[in-house]
Amino acid sequence: MKYRFYLCLCTLLAICPVDAANRTFNQSQEQMLANLQIQQDQLQGQVQELTGLIDELQHALKQMQQQMAQLNPEAETTKEISSISTPAPKPQASLNSSAGLPSGSAQEHYAQARTLLDKRDFAGAEKKLRDFLAFHPDSPLEVNVRYWLAETYYIRDNHQQAATEFGEAYKAYQRFANKGANQQAAQKAPEILLKMALSLKAIGNKKAALVTLTQLKKEFPAVVPNLREQAERLSRDIGSSE
Repeated sequence: MKYRFYLCLCTLLAICPVDAANRTFNQSQEQMLANLQIQQDQLQGQVQELTGLIDELQHALKQMQQQMAQLNPEAETTKEISSISTPAPKPQASLNSSAGLPSGSAQEHYAQARTLLDKRDFAGAEKKLRDFLAFHPDSPLEVNVRYWLAETYYIRDNHQQAATEFGEAYKAYQRFANKGANQQAAQKAPEILLKMALSLKAIGNKKAALVTLTQLKKEFPAVVPNLREQAERLSRDIGSSE
């Protein structure tokens, strides 16, 4: 009888720690999943806030253009008459050398725009890049094209338009990310956010610049050291100037 009692007692003592360990492990897993869900919700909120800021920039730019048109109504009237009398040609699948883009592949057209950038012909590059977007919608090169289009404005100190175009480049990256972003688009995305933050700072929108930098740190924690240092330096600079 005593032997059976000791055997049962030993069995219980052996089982209890295992049960306690299992409960601790399960609780740890549940806490980890809860923490991951919180981080995911926070990241989603940041993305939504950044998208809202991009939309606000586009609206502000549109208002500015309308105000400029009101200041020069004669030029606007001339533009409207010209657009009525000479309708814009529709994009065609194959273009000749007299059109906005010569016949050729999307990669060739992208290379032509990059050549103009290398020659510092930013106005010419801007036109080529816009033509690319018109004639090659949904191209895998779209994120890169929109980045360089924004750069043509940033280099010429048109930071308002640059911020808007960098925002469009980030939106294009998000579309590709939802489909499974290609490597080129993924590599360009952190730089897009950094340049967008720089543009926003230049036009005095420090809050939007900080939100953009926060998104950069959360979405791309493994960004290259040089870019990460630039982002941290910019954050400190904005914080010290407030």
